[in-house]
Amino acid sequence: MARFVSARRTAILLAVTAACMAIGLLPPPEGLSREAMRAIALLIWAMAFWGANLMDDYMVAMAMGVGFVAFKIVPFDVGFAFFAAPGWWMTVGAFALGVAVLESGLLKRAALLSLRALPPTFAGQTAGLILAGIPIGPALPTVTGKATMAAPFVLGIAEAMGLEDRSDHSTGLYMAMFAGFVLMGPLFMTGTVTNFILLALLPEELTKNITWGSWFLTYLPTIAFLIVLFWLGILLVCRPKRMTILSREYLDREIEALGPLGRNEKVTLGTIAATLLLWVTQPLHGVDAAAVALAGVVFLSASGVLTREFFQHKISWTGLIYAGFTLNLSEVLPYLGVDTWLGGMLQPLFGPLARQPYLFFLALMLVVFLIRQFIVSDFAVVTIMVLTLSPVAVSAGISPWTIGIATHLMVQSIWLMPFQNDVYLVSNHAVHNRLCGQRKATFMSLVASACSVLAILASVPYWRYLGLIGR
Repeated sequence: MARFVSARRTAILLAVTAACMAIGLLPPPEGLSREAMRAIALLIWAMAFWGANLMDDYMVAMAMGVGFVAFKIVPFDVGFAFFAAPGWWMTVGAFALGVAVLESGLLKRAALLSLRALPPTFAGQTAGLILAGIPIGPALPTVTGKATMAAPFVLGIAEAMGLEDRSDHSTGLYMAMFAGFVLMGPLFMTGTVTNFILLALLPEELTKNITWGSWFLTYLPTIAFLIVLFWLGILLVCRPKRMTILSREYLDREIEALGPLGRNEKVTLGTIAATLLLWVTQPLHGVDAAAVALAGVVFLSASGVLTREFFQHKISWTGLIYAGFTLNLSEVLPYLGVDTWLGGMLQPLFGPLARQPYLFFLALMLVVFLIRQFIVSDFAVVTIMVLTLSPVAVSAGISPWTIGIATHLMVQSIWLMPFQNDVYLVSNHAVHNRLCGQRKATFMSLVASACSVLAILASVPYWRYLGLIGR
């Protein structure tokens, strides 16, 4: 039987590889180079292997990255560019800081204190985690950093409750954190770097009137509707069959057993506080957020909190390799002009729809959903949609800002496969995929996407009231 399975697996591997090689040899359509065609074929190969679980995900990602260089699709400095980028080192720093919070005991203490403060129901726990994203939301412009730091905290809550790995309950807790720390990010102008990218893409006559407050009020109804819908989706899809409730007396005993803050907890808490402060004040001192995170890691190592053993065995290095190669698609595909080619295909489609806002935004989000399967960079997708559709939209009285809002909300709701959403990928690997399995996560991505569509369509009357859509 094992021999049959092995032979069948080998046959599938060879068949998928042969099919993708054939795609790579096809004549490229107008606007694409042969190298771009081979890159698309290699990406399809990787997606097939990930989807069928034919190899370990990080090895598939590495094979794809090596293939880009070995087949002379892109030069080495492009094929491995992300490993020299601040984003990857920010991820390394966030992973290591998360390990320190976990191993010092600070995470368990915070989890127990939070459980004592949260309502004992599943609805109360998930609502509490969503609301926890509000205070930190405007302070940090890196949603990846926020989610990667928050995920181990959620794992600590799940462990304190004795939940099984990847259970419905733990998945619901993770998704609630994701809603509060990620999906809510666009609400605050300073909540995500993508907001700054969008501002840079908008015409000056529009941006000169945008303030932090006007941004917040423009997004508030849309984000509130999205978050409430997604929370209801979490309650419907992830509600545990048997609720785990810890008595207050039990929590009090566990907290008392921990005793006062230990040395490692104090050092870790001080380091995390200093890191957050330096992140928030980055405009004043100009030190990159990745350098700040790594400086925190160095300090924790020098103080003995992060030992060599912890650094070698507790950090998900396979997850970091996976993240590095998959997120590097945001370098490879623009280098080959794939994003520009896709943009050129979109203008004829949206012209006839521009006078019908509901159809326009519905088509917009459908296209974003489709191209997100290939382009993993939030920045790239937002840039393509805003630059490509702005002329058509403006002629019909639709503000380019609304295109950016709709695109951003849709983009961050898609993680059908982990590589499509860097925040989901990195934060889930930060807890070694213990909070949610991919099958349930894929379904929750569809829920989040549907909620985003409904939130955008429901916002059309409000945008009309604000003058962002012509009457």
